[in-house]
Amino acid sequence: MLSNPQGMVEFLFPVSGTAVVEQAGQRVRVDADATVVCGLDRPLGLWHSPGFEALALVVPESRLAARASWFDQCLKVFEGRRGLGRVAFDLLRTVSVEGNALVAAEFDAACERALDLACLAGSGAREADSSHRSAARATIRRFVADHVADPELDGHMVAAALGWSRRYLQAVLHDEGLTLSELIRNARLDMARVRLEQEPALPIGWVAVECRYGSHAAFSTAFRSRFGMTPREVREGQVR
Repeated sequence: MLSNPQGMVEFLFPVSGTAVVEQAGQRVRVDADATVVCGLDRPLGLWHSPGFEALALVVPESRLAARASWFDQCLKVFEGRRGLGRVAFDLLRTVSVEGNALVAAEFDAACERALDLACLAGSGAREADSSHRSAARATIRRFVADHVADPELDGHMVAAALGWSRRYLQAVLHDEGLTLSELIRNARLDMARVRLEQEPALPIGWVAVECRYGSHAAFSTAFRSRFGMTPREVREGQVR
């Protein structure tokens, strides 16, 4: 066990059995066909079947800068028994068996080659991971849009309905520079603008309450920040 895992990253290559790895609300299942990469700066949960065995390659994150620009401290899984993933695994397994026959320089060199191969294998999985996150973002946005008029809509509701943790939702939306609260707030403000444009007689105070704002002033400030005009200007058709 590392005495100080700060700034370290682990490549976990299962040999037999299955395991579930969880970090920052993201949970992945890994078996002998997969390799998982995780940062060790944050709490990490690991549940495994009886007889689970794995090879672990732990390296400073700084050594991944030029090799694995795809690593962003989120759990990553890539193919571990085909292509470069299999080559990296076979090399590490050989090193573990022959370790006593290698001098320090030879051992380090072999591990460096395995790291290079593992990083290349991980980069090949980046497109699939990006596609999954794009689909997840679309699902989150669609749910928020469909339930924007629900006064109970909040992060807990979204997470419970979609079956994902709030941390995972936040990690997915982080790619767009948004938080879940901001996404919900923006959706409500968009709804407010439509209401004001289509129902000019509707009191602005009612719309503010519908959007979960405690005061007319707070609603107007948020509205102006998003659209560059006040609710009254929109209602009166003074579009800039």
